[in-house]
Amino acid sequence: MGLLNRIFGGVPKKDLSKQKEIAQCIGGYYLIKNQGAYKKAMEEITELGITQVDVIKNKIRIRLTRPGLLIGRRGTNIDNLRIFLETQLKRGITIEIIEDRVISYLIPYSNEEIEGIFEDY
Repeated sequence: MGLLNRIFGGVPKKDLSKQKEIAQCIGGYYLIKNQGAYKKAMEEITELGITQVDVIKNKIRIRLTRPGLLIGRRGTNIDNLRIFLETQLKRGITIEIIEDRVISYLIPYSNEEIEGIFEDY
């Protein structure tokens, strides 16, 4: 199962094109932010851990594991992303960020945590 199928899995076909457009715009934003450095943009997008993108009228709902990276210092990154999306889509939007905690609990932070878990078994 590909990444796009996981992110957009239960979405009707007619709504899927909107979500793909938003996902591509988010990718374009990070590519511009990193001055065309494709590898660096991909690393940054991967670090965000985006698990789902929903579009409901003028609201974009993004589920991700590391919302702090998307928000940025003092909200500058999310504000710049919102402005970029508004210019690309030519309409006003709001962005709702939802932390996807389940995935972040599945990934241990360090080897010490893993070793501590298996000592009892």
